[in-house]
Amino acid sequence: MAILGLKTPRHLWNPTNPGATNLDEFRYTVNAKRHLNLQNYLDLHAWSTDPATAADFWTDLFEYENLKPGSVPESLPNTQVRPNSIFVRCSYRTITDIERLLQDFRMFPRPAFFPDVRLNFAEHVLHKKPAEEVAIVACREGGISIQEFRWRELYEQVEIMADAMRQSGLKKGDRVAAIISNCIEAVIACLATLSIGAIFSTSSPDMGVSGIMARLNQIKPRLVVFETSILYNGKTRGLMDKVEQCTKELLQIREFRDLILVQREGSSKPNLPPRTIFWTDFNKRAQGQKLVFEQVEFDHPGFIVYSSGTVGRSHLF
Repeated sequence: MAILGLKTPRHLWNPTNPGATNLDEFRYTVNAKRHLNLQNYLDLHAWSTDPATAADFWTDLFEYENLKPGSVPESLPNTQVRPNSIFVRCSYRTITDIERLLQDFRMFPRPAFFPDVRLNFAEHVLHKKPAEEVAIVACREGGISIQEFRWRELYEQVEIMADAMRQSGLKKGDRVAAIISNCIEAVIACLATLSIGAIFSTSSPDMGVSGIMARLNQIKPRLVVFETSILYNGKTRGLMDKVEQCTKELLQIREFRDLILVQREGSSKPNLPPRTIFWTDFNKRAQGQKLVFEQVEFDHPGFIVYSSGTVGRSHLF
């Protein structure tokens, strides 16, 4: 059906085995559990958005995805999930209809999903994974320095980093910022942060100092992760001038404690600005504590992201 004059999109692809998708597996599970006969995606969608059954959908999805191992939430009253304030079922053919939709589509106050549950995202990621299976394949630009990290290795590195973070005073609700490329250290720092119940935020290392600090001054991080250099377009680009300038401004933030520096190959070992410590030395603060997953509310924030800042100051979400 055409919407607002747009043509119906061209059909590009069908799964080779349509009845064996993860969504279908979920549909089969729901049918068996609730004695339903949901035949396809449209049936499942209608069931999930019906005010009378929306709470069943969210409860079953929670259990199916094993969001908190060993825990199944009680089915929540519709007054808590408030599906009527989330889902609107009608067709939109005109501008007037869309204006009406925007008026009806009330997102505030936010719906309270699973208010009786406490869980941890990092625990969900790391829980009972096959120790010797590859979790991450990491490589730098151009396919160099390819490394495989098994679940056991990832867990151990997150455990060490989280221990060092706790020894450095990081706690639930604190912020950790990473000015870093897509790399294994970014994943380790992220999962370690989330395991504590702290909040993780990243920015691209090719941003300028003013752009980076426009973000960091808003979130007031306790810890910041940086790299000594990045590889871009086949060239190594040093970041230490940027590190030094950012450190000067970070020192004006009361909550800031440490800038953790990842030493990259090909970078000479720099003189460190105040409150700057190498990644390997920071991890030596660990005292051998086991990885503890702080149990937080279902709607506890895990990440801070930003608007582009192209038409004014970058805003955080």
